[in-house]
Amino acid sequence: MLFVLILTFYCITNNMTVISICLSYTTVNKYFGFLFFQLMRHFTDWIKIKYYRIYAVLISSFLLFGMNNSQAQVIELPMPKKSITPTEFYIEKIIDERLNQSGVAKLLFQGNPNQHVIFDLKNGFKTSLMKYVEKSINQNMSLRPVSIRVYKYNIAEISQGKNAAAGDLDIHFSFEFNRDGEYIKLIEYKAKVSYTRSLNDNFAATNALAKAISQSLIYFNTWINSQSKSDENLAIGVKFNFKNYINNEAVDTLFYNSKNPLTWLDFKSKPVTGGNYAATIFSFFAVDSKNELVNSIVELNINLKVYLVRSFSWVKDFARNSYTLNHEQRHFDIVKIISERFKSKLLKEQITVANYEGIISFEYIESLRELDKMQKLYDSETQNGSNPAMQKIWNERIDKELAGFTAMQ
Repeated sequence: MLFVLILTFYCITNNMTVISICLSYTTVNKYFGFLFFQLMRHFTDWIKIKYYRIYAVLISSFLLFGMNNSQAQVIELPMPKKSITPTEFYIEKIIDERLNQSGVAKLLFQGNPNQHVIFDLKNGFKTSLMKYVEKSINQNMSLRPVSIRVYKYNIAEISQGKNAAAGDLDIHFSFEFNRDGEYIKLIEYKAKVSYTRSLNDNFAATNALAKAISQSLIYFNTWINSQSKSDENLAIGVKFNFKNYINNEAVDTLFYNSKNPLTWLDFKSKPVTGGNYAATIFSFFAVDSKNELVNSIVELNINLKVYLVRSFSWVKDFARNSYTLNHEQRHFDIVKIISERFKSKLLKEQITVANYEGIISFEYIESLRELDKMQKLYDSETQNGSNPAMQKIWNERIDKELAGFTAMQ
């Protein structure tokens, strides 16, 4: 390089023409050199410098700063000979998260077996991989959108004498389901492939790169076919199946059943002395759910348990009459109403696989607050049952809402 600079300087200062060959490794350098040379020729008269001096500088610039073996050359993946037809997914896009994105291969060539040349994929990494994928599988956009996140995809070669090279391909992909904008990592695919090639063989590396993609797609297709009916990460929707639990085999727990109203036998606790209450019941509602995946849909089988605990419920002897029993029954009915409202709220929500657990928990807590508020309002307006007129209004209000839920079922 020092010799080139000295030669260039000598030519310019001595008004000599330099006849040289501009070396170029890529089409970009060839066109750039040609255009730059023509530009200098047209402006020669204006800048009062003979174009052959500029040409000499141009030549030296290419020799000093032009394309070298550390800059990426271009290779193209051979297209696959056959394709697969997935029934569970299509590939939406490639996500490039390689730490080193300067190229996909460091290859050796005959004539200089110890110096690597960096190669990248023609038309860009993501575009090239996506083109290969689209030729490898028959895309059905109505299926699950899956992205391939690339962490590693590179070949490095070492010399095996004057005429041979050994290559190692390192690949690390992650297949991710794009569900409502959230990427769900399904599986990772890691592989290492080794090969030996003659330095005259220019296809071994590209064939290895292409085969690695094909193998990863086959592996993922096999996996998703085996998991689509059982892995909740692959679910595409949610369905509620509600059931009112009315099994009354438990000794101390009475589950709500409109056909079996309260009796005084359900009040087993010792009455509390003093106070303004003639009777009280301990009533509540709980949610018991079991999930299962059916045809890629998460079915939420929810048991609504409206219940009374007999050992915590009591009545004073003087209050054992139908009026007081009705007042306590209405407390139990209110719990049933709130449980039905809870169910209605869930059915109106925009439930997804990603958010159903949070929404159910939130609505349940809100329903418990609503239950407490309604029970207090009921006792306040009826004056704990001592106001017959308001008790009648509440009786009608409760019966009407209960009838509405029954009609919807």
